[in-house]
Amino acid sequence: MTSFPGGRHAVAVHPAPGREHMPFQTLEGDDKTVSVVPFDAQGLVSAGVLDRRLFNVSTLISDGFDEAHSTASP
Repeated sequence: MTSFPGGRHAVAVHPAPGREHMPFQTLEGDDKTVSVVPFDAQGLVSAGVLDRRLFNVSTLISDGFDEAHSTASP
């Protein structure tokens, strides 16, 4: 995630093998956190089956799950 002046962010998405053609939606919350939700998970998130926080990139980075701190997915 790259931060820009004015509080805007850009996120680079690198899909897992076999998911290269899956679209992703990037959402920025009122609290300026950024979430990236794959298209096939959106319905599950909306239904409450998956927790939206699983896709909160800002929190994942602050918890050390970024390329600078880990090679594993959370």
